Amino acid sequence: MRLLPIDNGVAGVGEGDGTRLGFGCASLGDVPGYTGKCKVIEAAYEAGFRHFDVAPSYGHGEAEAVLATVLAGVRARVSIVSKVGIAHPKGGDTMKRLRRAAAPIKRFLPSLWGAASRKTTRLIAPAGRFGPAQMEASVCESLRRLGCDSLDALLLHEVGEADLTAEALAMLDKLSSQGLLGALGTGTSVDTTQRIVQLHPGRFEVLQVNHYWGSRTPALTLHGATAVTHRSIRTGLELLERPAFRHTIESHARARELSLACADRRFCGDLLLVAALRLQHLGMVLVSTSKPARVGQLVALAGRLDLVPLADAMNECLDRVALETPEGARAPMHGMQPTP
Repeated sequence: MRLLPIDNGVAGVGEGDGTRLGFGCASLGDVPGYTGKCKVIEAAYEAGFRHFDVAPSYGHGEAEAVLATVLAGVRARVSIVSKVGIAHPKGGDTMKRLRRAAAPIKRFLPSLWGAASRKTTRLIAPAGRFGPAQMEASVCESLRRLGCDSLDALLLHEVGEADLTAEALAMLDKLSSQGLLGALGTGTSVDTTQRIVQLHPGRFEVLQVNHYWGSRTPALTLHGATAVTHRSIRTGLELLERPAFRHTIESHARARELSLACADRRFCGDLLLVAALRLQHLGMVLVSTSKPARVGQLVALAGRLDLVPLADAMNECLDRVALETPEGARAPMHGMQPTP
């Protein structure tokens, strides 16, 4: 399986074959204009990203074409993962106009905006499309939009156990035998992923889930799969807000440093990313941003060796909270929400 780490000539906080940091294209939906989206991907490649995670629905349906435009001359130097299960959106232009009109709502009522955005997305890009013909058509369309002959991996987007029928699995085998897929994986909630792994051990090589701390992530890789996580900052901040975490750091040897770090939300978010990269059982940690300037900052964080001791302390506390408290264990385990 070909998931390429950061390539910027700088030693990172991870160990092994390189900093396992990949770029998720979900945030392209927040970038106005096709040219603006291209600038984000250009910034990501120039900063050293070599792994790109995309889906037909990302960027209002434009993300795959954006990757084709920007990475056309360097396809052999990057790994690209796309998905099936959520349709390429119809009426993408209408969705973009609605999002621009609703921008004030997003600023002042983010929860209302998020709920409305997800509902609209489900209408124009329906999920659950795991019929054999649907998957075959989706893969062929993705390859056409990406301008390439094969994907380094194909993920089943928001798949459920019931979607993995004998016919669906046979179609995935057919696509693999045709050389269209380098690897096959799932991209769904943690709980669903665990059930699928139990039902189909060794079947899926990539298991992509929301990032979380605790004992269950290593368990996903017991059958030889590669674990990929995303939203490490967002889910980590949720867990850090819990009283159990604040109580845990009070007894840690680095209690003062951790308390100061948690008081600064931006620095705390940066530290969480470093902490995620320190987890050696993860094959890849995805990050996403709509701002070209932020891309370089994320890569720079991956080289902050000075943050390693504090990041390791953060991991110790997060693991303890996730393992010892039921609410802490489940807080970061939301299902993946498709971003248009």
